[in-house]
Amino acid sequence: MAKNQIETLTRGEEDALALARSAVQIAESRKKGGADLTSALDNNLQLWVAIRTLMQRPECQLPKTIRDNLIRLSQFAAQKTFEVANGVTDDILDSLINLNLQISEGLLEGATGTRIRERAYKLWEKDGRKPNRDLDHWLTAEYEITQAADYANALKEFARIMGSRPITEHKKVQASKAPAKKAAPAKKAAAPAKKAAPAKKAAAAPAKKAAPAKKAAPAKKAPAKKKK
Repeated sequence: MAKNQIETLTRGEEDALALARSAVQIAESRKKGGADLTSALDNNLQLWVAIRTLMQRPECQLPKTIRDNLIRLSQFAAQKTFEVANGVTDDILDSLINLNLQISEGLLEGATGTRIRERAYKLWEKDGRKPNRDLDHWLTAEYEITQAADYANALKEFARIMGSRPITEHKKVQASKAPAKKAAPAKKAAAPAKKAAPAKKAAAAPAKKAAPAKKAAPAKKAPAKKKK
């Protein structure tokens, strides 16, 4: 497939970029406040209203669970935007920015997967629907889609938006504000060694009494010799 064969982004990719751009706009205008921030919030709300309208159309081909989830998220975005009337807070702005970035990432990944599946199926049909060629067709389709000029440009634009300075700086600030995690309590010292058992006293065996010395037998007197 030539690089210029894919001429337009899918709706999912367009929405992903739009949500990411809107997140950047809110992040950039939060320091300025006033009309700039109001405009950014209004644009973001309109974007979510458009997404909700699309999800509610009968011809929408997304699975019902995804449609319902995006409708709920659009209601959440609207609720957070209306809360600004009571005062702008970092929590509200952070919620909207993080919501946009997370959903935009999911939409971009989903749109890419859809493109690859569709292209792989066409390659399979073109190959005569031969069995055991799924992986070959998938890898070929993946290469063709990711090398397409408009897709590559979309990825570059998305990477530029996601790496936007105001957002990354704000994340660093938030990280610095986060309370430091408490150090894990030191492990208790090992239990004191048991005292060595006192050495057993050597049982001194009582000395055996020496046997009493035998009395020497009295010497026998030799009989005197008789005189002749």
